[in-house]
Parts: sequence; C-alpha cells; structure tokens
Amino acid sequence: MMKKIRIGVKLYSDNKFAKACNKLSNSAVERKRLLESNYNFYQKFFVYCFVQHDLGVLLLMIFLMETLVK
Repeated sequence: MMKKIRIGVKLYSDNKFAKACNKLSNSAVERKRLLESNYNFYQKFFVYCFVQHDLGVLLLMIFLMETLVK
C-alpha cells in the first residue's frame, strides 16, 4: 500500500512540474511573439538568422537593434 501511495505522489509531483514548465514555455513564446509583432521584414529576418530563440538573448538583440537604428 505504501508503494502505491509513493508512486501516486511521484506521478502527481511530476505532473505538476510538467505543467509549470509548459506554462513558462508558452508564456515565453507569447512574449516573444508580442515583441516581434511590429517588426518589419528585415528585423524579423535578422532575428531568425542570428538570434537564439530564447527571451534573454532576444531582448539584448532588440535593444542593440533599436540603438543602431536611432
């Protein structure tokens, strides 16, 4: 009986962790989409070619691109 309880708790905690990871991933993708929504073709192409697709590097590249354009 204890074995079944431990297995149930393990499965429940793994499921909670997986849900949390999915929510974080989905919100990061949504933020990235919102940041790129008003880009022109060349800016989107630059991001696609040269930027890693995670939020930290993307924000740095956006800052650099905006300072170069000004």
